[in-house]
Amino acid sequence: MNSIMIKARLALSTRSQELAEKYVRELDNLGFSIVQVTPRGVNFEGTIDLFECTFKSRVTQSSDGVWFENVPVFPEALEESVDAVYFPTKPTFFG
Repeated sequence: MNSIMIKARLALSTRSQELAEKYVRELDNLGFSIVQVTPRGVNFEGTIDLFECTFKSRVTQSSDGVWFENVPVFPEALEESVDAVYFPTKPTFFG
């Protein structure tokens, strides 16, 4: 079992605090921890194993970041008005 915690973002296709709050409950029920909620989406975290089980895609982590190896499959409870689930990357700043 892989217990490394990783952060992700569930991006909504429509701006809706109500829908975001619905997904907070669904993600919590699936075992994820909620980091931040906005009308455009939910930032959440969980173990790699939890992501792989929930989204039916292997997760790879390296020094370049974290990514799904295949297109993630959304559970039925997370399908409405969701554009994507992805692992945010740290910004690169140029001098």
